[in-house]
Amino acid sequence: MRTIAKIGLLIACVLMVCTGAIAQEFRTMESPFQEGFSYRVPNDLRPMVDVEMIRWSKMTIAPKKGKAIDVGKVNAVTVSLDLENLNTRNAQILFIVLLENEHGQQIGRFEAKPIKVKGEKKTTYSEKAKIEGQVLQDTAKIWVLFEVTR
Repeated sequence: MRTIAKIGLLIACVLMVCTGAIAQEFRTMESPFQEGFSYRVPNDLRPMVDVEMIRWSKMTIAPKKGKAIDVGKVNAVTVSLDLENLNTRNAQILFIVLLENEHGQQIGRFEAKPIKVKGEKKTTYSEKAKIEGQVLQDTAKIWVLFEVTR
C-alpha cells in the first residue's frame, strides 16, 4: 500500500511541474531595475523579477533558428522577453542591455523599442537586431536596465 501511495505522490508532483502548478518565486524590485547577470548567447536568462507588477521571467538573445553565430559578420538576432502584467493598467517598458566580455569591458549594447504590455496579460516581446558575431561570441555578462512606466 505504501508503494502505491509513493507512486501516486510522484505522479502528482510530475503533473504539478508539467502544468506549472508549482509557483516560481519572483523577487520584487523597484523601477528602474538594474542588475548584472552572467550570460552566454544564445542561452535563456531567467531573472525572475517583479518590477512594478510586471513579471519578467525570461530573456533570450539568439541567432535565427538553426543558425550558428558567424564571428566574422554582423548577425541577425532576436531578443525576446517573457513578461506578465499583473496590474489592470497598461505599462510601457524601457529595456536596455549592455553586453560585456569576461573582463567586464562593454562590447555591445541593445536598446529595445518601447515595449507596451497590456493590463493583466502575458506576452512574449520579440525584436530583431543586428549584432557583431564577435560580440555575441565574447559576451560573458550583461547589465540590464528595466524601467516600467504607466
